[in-house]
Amino acid sequence: PLHSGDPITIGRPLDGVAAVVLDRRLRPVPVGFVGELYLGGPALARGYHSRPGQTADRFVANPFEPGGRLYRTGDDVRWTPDHELEFLGRSDFQVKIRGFRIELGEIDTALLEQPGVDYAASVVHDTGHSSVPISYVRMESDHLFDAATLLEGVGRMLPSHMIPAALMELDHIPVTPAGKLDRAAL
Repeated sequence: PLHSGDPITIGRPLDGVAAVVLDRRLRPVPVGFVGELYLGGPALARGYHSRPGQTADRFVANPFEPGGRLYRTGDDVRWTPDHELEFLGRSDFQVKIRGFRIELGEIDTALLEQPGVDYAASVVHDTGHSSVPISYVRMESDHLFDAATLLEGVGRMLPSHMIPAALMELDHIPVTPAGKLDRAAL
């Protein structure tokens, strides 16, 4: 069974599906390093129907196969030593805070490594003159929410510009009708 803090693996690619983990310059990353998941192979669509802009953004030239294409999933992953993909979050949630480009998923990952944190989601709040990260956590039933302790733990793992300006405790996780996190409701 999966326990809080266990890595979330999404397995291996199916036969006939290419799965590669690439950096921002479309170079493969070593096992254990974070990159974006790209998919390819004969079953890959040519693009989105009647959406050339989205097609150009998500379907890119395959640097390893002339004339081939890869689909940019938007998922941050890494290969495990067992050759499985570990899901770390969405790369679409990259933001700029105090001049630094960061992935909100990195803040979530640091929070999930704190004792008793069962769920974490971070968003950016615009204060009018700056942007700050705000994080929401749900605690395991046998742990009490202690923002100071959580921020201290995260502070040992992240640079100062990534430390949440505030932590909010969630009793339940707001989801959309499709079952995804409803960030607007946070």
